[in-house]
Amino acid sequence: MTLPRPCREVTINGVGFTYMEYEGEDRGYMQEFAKEYLSTRPNTVLLIVNRVGNGTEYMVYISPEMAKRISIRDLMTKLNTSVNGKGGGSTTYGQGFTQGRPPIDTFINIIKAFLGSIGSS
Repeated sequence: MTLPRPCREVTINGVGFTYMEYEGEDRGYMQEFAKEYLSTRPNTVLLIVNRVGNGTEYMVYISPEMAKRISIRDLMTKLNTSVNGKGGGSTTYGQGFTQGRPPIDTFINIIKAFLGSIGSS
């Protein structure tokens, strides 16, 4: 297992945001990690970026409580547009893929701007 790039938890409009970056990590491991991580942080958006070959997988996880405030589909649309990727989302999980390796800051900045636009509750 590759350890994630140092990640940072920040709060934007009352929503926690955490990101992690991996290189070729197993998707099952990341999904189990996300489930455990969010079980103790229900008011959090978790972004995982996984570099695979010449491309990049990106996954966004939120708790059911956060799904009342945040539309994963809207967020994924913004991410897909920003990195020329394809993907979608359900109520609490979204995933996408793009060719190349956009800087993680691209993903971070899109999510921060999205969270900044939702207002606080």
